[in-house]
Order: sequence, then C-alpha cells, then structure tokens
Amino acid sequence: MKRALFISSIIVIFLIGIYLFGLKPKPAIQTQENGSSTFTIWVYSSKLVNSVEAYKKENPEVVIFMKKMKSAEHLVEELKLANSSGNTPDMAEIPSLYGIFPLVENVSLIPVNEYVEEEFSASLIEVIEARFSINENLYAIPLGYEVPILYVNSNKYNDKLNIQTLQDLWELSDSKTPILADAMYPWYKLNMLPPDFTEEDQVNGEKLFFPEYSSMMALTDFVNGHAGVLISSSSKLHLLEKLIGSTFKWEPMAFPSSSEQLLVNGSGLSVFQNRDASKETIQSFFSYMQEKDVIFKMSVEETQIPPIKTVAESDRYINHFRQYPAYQLSIKQSLVKQGFDLSSEDEMRWNQVTDE
Repeated sequence: MKRALFISSIIVIFLIGIYLFGLKPKPAIQTQENGSSTFTIWVYSSKLVNSVEAYKKENPEVVIFMKKMKSAEHLVEELKLANSSGNTPDMAEIPSLYGIFPLVENVSLIPVNEYVEEEFSASLIEVIEARFSINENLYAIPLGYEVPILYVNSNKYNDKLNIQTLQDLWELSDSKTPILADAMYPWYKLNMLPPDFTEEDQVNGEKLFFPEYSSMMALTDFVNGHAGVLISSSSKLHLLEKLIGSTFKWEPMAFPSSSEQLLVNGSGLSVFQNRDASKETIQSFFSYMQEKDVIFKMSVEETQIPPIKTVAESDRYINHFRQYPAYQLSIKQSLVKQGFDLSSEDEMRWNQVTDE
C-alpha cells in the first residue's frame, strides 16, 4: 500500500511539474520586454493593413501595435509632430509624392538597404525606386504605385477616341462632355506638361478643366454620366467597374504625355532612427513584405502596379487585367519611364500646384 502511495505521489509531482512548465513564458514572449519581438507601425493604405494582419497570423509571437491614419496627408502631418517630440514609430508607410525628404534630411530615417533582399533590389522599377532614393541609399522599401489614367464615357462619343496628346484631350472638352479631374489633380497636372509645352499651351489647357472641373465630386459626376472623360488614378479601375456596372459603356485609356519622366503615386515602408524594435524583428517583417505572393496580393487588392518587374511583368499579374488593355499598356509604359528623383522641393512644388 505504501509503495502504491509513493508511486502515486511521484506521478502527481511529475504532472504538476509538466503543468508548471507549461505556464512558463515562452522565449518569444519574454523578448517582448526588450522590444525584440514587438514593433509599432503607422499605415494609411488598406493593402498594408491587410498585410500586417496576415503577418500577425503567421507570426503570433510578434506583438504589433498598428496605427491606421485616414489618409497619406494625415500620416505625413502626424509624423512631423511625432518626429519633433521624439515619438516616432518603428516603421511607417510614407507616400511617394512628398513628405519623405525632410525625414531623410534630418536623419530621422535610416537607409533600408540592409533589409532589402538581392532579388527584390535587382528587380525594382525605376519610377518608384527614384522616389525613395538618394545617393544610392534607399529610405523606404516600395510597396507599389499607381499612374494617371483617363476614363472615357464611350456613350458620349460617336467614334472611338484617339487621344495621343494633351491637345487631343483638351479639344474634347465642351459643356456637354466636360473633362473632370478628381481631388488629386495636382498630381495629374505635374505629369501633364512636358518641357516643350509653352506657357500659352498650359493656360489654354487649364481653362478647360483646371481647376474649374476639379472637385471631390468628379468621380461621382462621371459615374452618373455627366462627363465625357474623368482624369483619375489607375487605382480607381475596379471601383468604377463596381459603381458603373452596365449603366453605360466606358473604358480606360492611357494618360497622354510625351515626357520621358513619370511622377508616380505610391508608398514605401520606412524605418526610423529612434526605434525600439530589434533588427531581427524588422528584417522578418521586411522579408515578408518582399515575398512575391504578398506583393501580388497587395497590387491586385488596390489596383496598384507592383514595385518589382518580376511581378509587374508576370502573366499572373498582367492577365488579371486582360479585360482592360489600356491599363496593361499603362503598366508597360511605366516600366520604361524615367523616375522623378527625390528632392527638397517636392512638398513646395506640391503645395504650389495645389494652391493654384
């Protein structure tokens, strides 16, 4: 009997030991105390929100504090305030049109070259890489970009349109078939006028649709059939498809420009100098964001052009938009364009065009 009790006691002690061992914090959780498995990230695009959530599911040991901003403009302003008080996140999504140069200039950001994998780097598309690079240092890993595009109400025209130049576009505008441009018109305008256009050309063109026809309601007016052409972003392709349906016949057309340069609208993921996250944690997330399947998914979700040629030129991506040959053409055109280098004048130029 005593022998049986002794054996039972040993078994109970053994089971209690296993139970207590199970309660011991896992090494990954313990490392959260020094931040090595924790990071903060500020974002504004839905595609990045979804990617962060997917990464969390695959890496449950990593604690992520994500702050979603309502717009790229809002995020830039919040970063300025946070930077002045030393409260920046570990990482942040930053728009390509403006906002990143001051953070590079005051050494708030670190180059991300060491986090970029060789295959990704070799395949980067120039027009988006240029918006985040200075002196061969990359200050954000590009996540994708969009290009200006024309959406044409085919019911407004008897013949198929042939728009090769800005003059062709401007001549289409009249009171019955106006050209509309949405609230991002400063971006379209910066892409519109190649260097060989005279000041008179610019003035004549702007009288037709800038800024009189530019408004937050431009997309709505086009969807309701009140315009001949909508100047907007390629990212609106699936949205217009959903909103218009079979109401009227419409088609996207490539944006006319004779310039060899293209200012794209996209975003990149940056790392801040004042950070708590470990290098290993940042590398893990950056490696995930460079996976081709992740890039493809983000690009399809928001109708953005992938940042690397190996995905942008793939049949898998191109064929996804086979019903829109004009968009496929816009993708291919962007791959051979020269980019606009990152400049201290980016924000000033943007504000100047916005205020005109």
